[in-house]
Amino acid sequence: MNAPPEPSLRERIHAFLDDVDTILVFPTETTARYWIADYAYCSPRHALFLNRILSWDTFRGQFLPKKTQKPANSTIRHLFAALFLESEKSKSLRWFANLSADDSNTRFLPSIVAALPQLVLFSNLQHHERSTYEALPAALRHDIELLDESYRMFLSERELYEPLFEQPSIEQFRHREKVRYLVCFPQLIDNFTQFYQDIGSPAWITTTLEEYGTKPVTVIQYPNALMELRSVLRHIRILLEKGVSCDEIAITAADLSSWRPYLQQEASLREIPLAFIQGLSPLDYPGGALLRKFRDVVLRNFSLDSMKNLLLDIAFPWKSLDIHRALIKRAFQLNIPTGSTNARNVDIWEKKLSIKTEDTELLEFYRNLKAKLVQLSRSTTIQALRITLNVILDSLLEPVWKQQENSILAFCLDRINDLQNAMAACRIESVSSCFSLYLQLLQKTLYVPQVDDARIPVYPYRLAAGIAPTYHFILGCTHDATSTVSGVPNSFPETLHDVLAKQKQDLSAIILSVFSVSGTNVSVSYSRVAFDLSSSLAPSSVIEQGSIQTFNERDFNTLRHKDPLYAEEQLWHDDVGGFDGNLRAFWLQKRWFDSAERTVFTEPSDDFAIRKAPEDVVRHFSSSDNLFHISPTSLDMYSTCPAKWSYRYLFNVDGGDTYRLLPLDPLKIGNLIHDIYQQFFKRAAALGPFRKELADTYADVMNEIFERVFNRYRVSSDSPANAAYEYLYHQYVRQIPAIIEKELNQYPNNIVIGLEFPFRQPYADQGYLLEGRIDKILGLSESESKEIVVIDYKKSYTLRRSQYDVESSGEGRSYQLPMYAKVMEAQGYSAVEAAYYNAQEAKFVCIWKRTEDQRKTELLKDLDSKLKAMTEGLKSSDFIASPSKNHCRNCPYRQLCRRRYAFR
Repeated sequence: MNAPPEPSLRERIHAFLDDVDTILVFPTETTARYWIADYAYCSPRHALFLNRILSWDTFRGQFLPKKTQKPANSTIRHLFAALFLESEKSKSLRWFANLSADDSNTRFLPSIVAALPQLVLFSNLQHHERSTYEALPAALRHDIELLDESYRMFLSERELYEPLFEQPSIEQFRHREKVRYLVCFPQLIDNFTQFYQDIGSPAWITTTLEEYGTKPVTVIQYPNALMELRSVLRHIRILLEKGVSCDEIAITAADLSSWRPYLQQEASLREIPLAFIQGLSPLDYPGGALLRKFRDVVLRNFSLDSMKNLLLDIAFPWKSLDIHRALIKRAFQLNIPTGSTNARNVDIWEKKLSIKTEDTELLEFYRNLKAKLVQLSRSTTIQALRITLNVILDSLLEPVWKQQENSILAFCLDRINDLQNAMAACRIESVSSCFSLYLQLLQKTLYVPQVDDARIPVYPYRLAAGIAPTYHFILGCTHDATSTVSGVPNSFPETLHDVLAKQKQDLSAIILSVFSVSGTNVSVSYSRVAFDLSSSLAPSSVIEQGSIQTFNERDFNTLRHKDPLYAEEQLWHDDVGGFDGNLRAFWLQKRWFDSAERTVFTEPSDDFAIRKAPEDVVRHFSSSDNLFHISPTSLDMYSTCPAKWSYRYLFNVDGGDTYRLLPLDPLKIGNLIHDIYQQFFKRAAALGPFRKELADTYADVMNEIFERVFNRYRVSSDSPANAAYEYLYHQYVRQIPAIIEKELNQYPNNIVIGLEFPFRQPYADQGYLLEGRIDKILGLSESESKEIVVIDYKKSYTLRRSQYDVESSGEGRSYQLPMYAKVMEAQGYSAVEAAYYNAQEAKFVCIWKRTEDQRKTELLKDLDSKLKAMTEGLKSSDFIASPSKNHCRNCPYRQLCRRRYAFR
């Protein structure tokens, strides 16, 4: 006869609860609450007294002494750490802090707070395991003893006590007759054996379910974490579609902090509702992140990045978003990298915004914001903190916000009361950096948003060991993620683990074994490659005792073909095979498609980039003289891509503003170089022909002009940071004067005919007017000869002379110098040479020389064809794009044109 089946975990726990004289104790509050609800819903009795199931913390607390003093809590520990770091004693710290740093409170306070709960462990070592204690680093022992003495004195002076220091005693517990306590999964409870011995091992406390920590575990191995996650979510999606309720499914992530964002993203795409049991810090939600950004702005001295992160975040309901945008835009224009909170230093925001009257409103806004945020960061009392914070919020935010974000912000503000109560209990009226301490408390506080609809619970590892849903998926069970060591402080380096080997207890295998039976259908899995592409190993206990099962590729593909997201991907590739014909698109997919139909999938009614514009468009850019005004830049742009020309000149869309703060603005540097050269050659021309005999004089003139222009630039509103200015100065103090020697060698004895020479040359019979400005025109002798050289200055020049060869394709060729030559020849001159001067490399690049008449003729002929093509194109309203890899690579109008469309 076959043996009866082994009772399930649920059946055993329900059987225990059927005995009214039995009280169950579970390792965590989460497990206790799970079994309260499970017994109430699933047992025949459908009812249970809440005191029939306890968590371990609640049960252990009944054995602790009852005191009249107030207990210390996390807020009080933070207060102690803040006061301790301000005291003289803290200067002798050698392990936890280095107080030579200015921001010691901010940097080292968390490590001090984390050490306080561990003091009792080290105290026990000192008194009972002296040899082990002496093996610890001397610096650590010194700091532990200093902290222990200071913290106990702090508590004593304020009539407080630390619950973590109290030892359990059987005399403190009120035991009812006939009641027995069953501690479930005792191997999951830290120091349970020691506790049981300390209270005298009473017979009415027994343990049960220990055997579940010894069962071998089978783990499914996936190639990578994304495949693991999607496979599980596809399985869950199928279960939901079959009618399985959310409360019958549970997910546990061994490394929830790493998996959480991917879980949220992938689950939302598949319409799988999740409820994360472990909350996040309220500072990780927009409602609380605002407070962190207030602090960051001050800590970073009102840097442009921190100001941008705060003022341009549209998650917040700003009252004056237009002013925020105007301020940040102006900061880019004025090249403002940072401000200052030190009154002795110059605040670049105030300095540059004070120059022009049109910036007065922005300057006033900045000053008010800065004053309030600095006052907030320097508040020392609760009253000052609360008043200043409320003033800032009232002045910046609209009262209407999303309900959840309002709730989170209200939760954060309520924590000020916690800090106030703790300060009152500690008899503390003020503390430096009150706002920073407040944010530290919020960072350690967890906020769990309330949800009303049914959702699948997602647990962090260890918290849900011992529950029993119908389907339980335990994800990411790598060796590192499942490693759990008890008896060693978590906040201390692993180098101490060997020293504390006697106290160390490895619970990794036990916890994983319990998880493997925590449900009717349990799936334990891991992947060899994590989301960050690091390699992972299976848990060592699985390798030694359990088994590793490679994921079934056939089952994986079956699940994948039931996923509407994967189906959509394949349909875009014209692959329609292997899919379930009854697949239903997710709501998000429908929303995406509806949006795409209205935008990218629908041709604009007037898409000038793909078809010619209406003929009457020409009147919007034709001049009163009925000629098309063409500059070298506009000709080059139209020749490259007519659509790009239309966005810039017809629609006046400025594509050059990237809102990136550059240490040095190339455009301003170019203008600086032009200014120096213009002034220099104007002075040099007054001395007669440009000849080598005056080289020293030219050098003196150049140095004088260079210093004057650069000094003016340094104090202007456009000046860069000091370090960037010094770099620019030392780079160009050698490069700019080099033009003297280069020009004396290239064009000796020349005379200047024109500097920054403006031109407006009409060609009425051809329908256009050429306009622009020539940097320099040189005559090659003092005679009446009309032979000239046209020169254009470039900060740097990337084109090659070979691009102007007759046999070349002309791709990327600029028609600037040929246009200059055409205009000057219309005025009776002969441009026998045309050259660019590259200031960065200090050399001339001649696109044709005096002996290359045929080359010049061909280039002017090519210019005429480009001008004719542009004129005819404008007359016919032809702005059709000419996309190519080179044309579109850095085009700022790609998202308008969409001929070679890509998200950027």
